[in-house]
Amino acid sequence: MIVYFVIGCVTIFTIMFARRMLCDSSSVTITTKCGNVQGTRMRSEGGQQPILSFRGIPYAEPPIGERRFKRTVLCESWSGRVEGRKEAKKSLQPNVLFPDQYFLSEGSEDCLYLNVYTKTTDENAKQPVIVFLHGGAFVVGSCESILYGPEILLREDVVLVGVNYRLGILGWLTLETEQAPGNLGLHDQLLALQWVQKNITAFGGDPSRVTLMGESAGSMSALLHLVSPYSKGLFHRVIALSGTPSSVFLHRDRRPRCYALEVAKHLGCKTLNDMDKVLLYLQSLRAKDILKVSTLFVDWDYTHPMPWTPCIDIHSSKPLVPRVFQEAVSEGFAANVPVIVGSCKDEGLILTSKFFKDPNRWNLLKKEWKIWAPLILFNRERDEYTEHDVQDVQTLREYYFGEQPIEDLDYSHQNILKLTEMFSMSWFLAPMDADVNVMAKSGLSVYKFILTVPPNFTLFDLFRLNLQDVVKMFVQRNIYGYSSLDKVFGVSHSDDILYMFPMAIPGFPPCIVTPLQKLTQKRLLDMVHSFSDFGVPTVQGSEWCAAREGDTSYFEFGPQAQMVSNERLEKELDLWREIKERQLERKREQEKPSEKPFSALHNKIALHRVRL
Repeated sequence: MIVYFVIGCVTIFTIMFARRMLCDSSSVTITTKCGNVQGTRMRSEGGQQPILSFRGIPYAEPPIGERRFKRTVLCESWSGRVEGRKEAKKSLQPNVLFPDQYFLSEGSEDCLYLNVYTKTTDENAKQPVIVFLHGGAFVVGSCESILYGPEILLREDVVLVGVNYRLGILGWLTLETEQAPGNLGLHDQLLALQWVQKNITAFGGDPSRVTLMGESAGSMSALLHLVSPYSKGLFHRVIALSGTPSSVFLHRDRRPRCYALEVAKHLGCKTLNDMDKVLLYLQSLRAKDILKVSTLFVDWDYTHPMPWTPCIDIHSSKPLVPRVFQEAVSEGFAANVPVIVGSCKDEGLILTSKFFKDPNRWNLLKKEWKIWAPLILFNRERDEYTEHDVQDVQTLREYYFGEQPIEDLDYSHQNILKLTEMFSMSWFLAPMDADVNVMAKSGLSVYKFILTVPPNFTLFDLFRLNLQDVVKMFVQRNIYGYSSLDKVFGVSHSDDILYMFPMAIPGFPPCIVTPLQKLTQKRLLDMVHSFSDFGVPTVQGSEWCAAREGDTSYFEFGPQAQMVSNERLEKELDLWREIKERQLERKREQEKPSEKPFSALHNKIALHRVRL
């Protein structure tokens, strides 16, 4: 083990040094409408035209002090010069691998910064602009260049803008008042889009050709901007990767401010009937103390349930999300811009990854299927689910596992992969199908794809393996090009962005290696570049048809790039449509969200507190 650790350190420092060599020490300064920004020149991969990098540009006033939990305002100007040579500050957040270890938390409340990458500062260049919203379950993530740098997307002439926005409890808590309306992360993104319209010409960009592109939580956000009344005109195409607003991830059982009031109560607030006083109390606390209670509602896992997500905000005089996505599209409130919606074939792997690491998760789930399945598949809290939900999960159990009682099924990769299919459908593919269908029915030009070629390395492995095995895999891969721990389970959530961004974290193995992976990357880049330029996706040698109402065919990025129909997928979708429609009908019958007190709060995930 010591040998692996030493070799690992050498490998990591070698990669860090190699990446630093891509940066040029020479600087460049430009003048925006907000003021001067100094950036750096990067030597792009392959030694092509240098990329100009401007990082850490403030686009809005810092959401600190009296601005905490409030909408902030656009940064109109700054004095002096912004030193855009350092990484943009990220939102305060827990560690993604160890969310309960608060001493490992990172980031800052002062986080409203963006990065801009371009090849030219000629204001007459008028290059298409891609504004990227990162993912991370609305709780973690950032636009930092080591993850979402320009080396791949700027192989063609585009301007890339990466946006940091408020996350977790600081970005999505709402008291349902004018002062604390919630959806602060969405409002931050809105301000970033306004900043782009005002300033992007200074970076050679065309403000009339802005593509809003997001992945996972960023994808859901992008599609919410599509129907938001205040975002219209700020972008002209949407690329939504691995997430749409009808996902169960955005479902809450309770009225949104119930979670905020429970947090305030837990932190010692005594005046819970006065929202203004609650806000003042929360603003008086340390941000890290608030972050510590953001996992107050943990049950099955840290994201089951997850209250810190976008919500309907009609309590605001200027609501960003006044109605649910499908209703907004059906009633004609969507911006008339072309949309690409994509998914990875096995998205659910990211949710079953820990089942591969610890078989006890499967043992707990099968033992109490009726209790846990409504939560992990429908996001129904355990004190809120109904007998109807139990009937639905029983129907799904029979479809995927057969008539044998689930408690009799042993742990196996085969059974975990069946559970993966259920997660993929419930959280990603079925919502994508429904949302694409309603957009097509409403007359939007919408293009759907599924990625079926796995990259050489996947983020899924970070969660599938324990820390020791992750280090072993990284070392073996960087030395030998392969690892004894390599195993392909499918195309997981987030695998799509590995084709489009460098993900150059020190020690990470290369993601795109084989001829097929390189060809798939080229095809995906063709899609992004043609769409951002002209509003129609073009992949060389292939015909890509826009989606039509009721048509389940899609464009497949596989060994062949082509339109396909999948009978097995269509059969699955039929089942999920029935279940989702029953759930929607029951939700319509419910007069208003629950406000009943929480029956139990936990400080550990289920596996660590339930005796098997």
